[in-house]
Amino acid sequence: MNVFGKRQHRLQAVTTVAACRMTHVARVLVTVLLGGALSWLGLSMAVRPSPAESAAQVAPPSQSQTALVRCDPNPLDAAVGSTASVTIYMQEVAGLYGLDVRLQFDPAHAQVVDADPATPGVQIQPLDGFLSPDFVVRRSADNTTGVIHYAVTQVLPSQPASGSGAVARINLRGVQPGAITVPFTQVELARNDGSTIPATTQACDWQFSQSRWRYLPLVTIR
Repeated sequence: MNVFGKRQHRLQAVTTVAACRMTHVARVLVTVLLGGALSWLGLSMAVRPSPAESAAQVAPPSQSQTALVRCDPNPLDAAVGSTASVTIYMQEVAGLYGLDVRLQFDPAHAQVVDADPATPGVQIQPLDGFLSPDFVVRRSADNTTGVIHYAVTQVLPSQPASGSGAVARINLRGVQPGAITVPFTQVELARNDGSTIPATTQACDWQFSQSRWRYLPLVTIR
């Protein structure tokens, strides 16, 4: 192999490595990027989870273990007309670097409360206590179709997340009494090398009850 051939071979090797490192971003972002729905405002909107949301973090699982994606708390019990919060929760995941998840809820029973009124549309709240939301692609909720979509990836120098923890918070308001099942219709978890993390899901159960408050007539004593 001549000098030019050696240099070309080295350049190809470097390019291949760089492409592999970018694959994990592409896996998480490709669906939204093709739709042209890139959301830069999410970069500055992440908040720390509450102590209760952080309390359940556990020791890192093995790389071969299947992660569980669920809601927390589950089930959720709330009164109609009140606001309650539920998180998208990763349980026993290893090496998480990016994710793309969608949920389907019944908008006749619940509506998502906008976490960012300054941004068009209805948004859910990214959390950075477990996975750092360095690049938020989608954090939307559609109160007409009932679709919640959250897509995010870390970028260097953030390290992969292992263990259990909440990645986003959904604020809800019950609008009609009843119990609904909210399934995860799409779940894609990725490592920083672009490989897919195996995962199962647990559907969310949300119960909305009529308030028990009773108003007594005002009695005036003269």
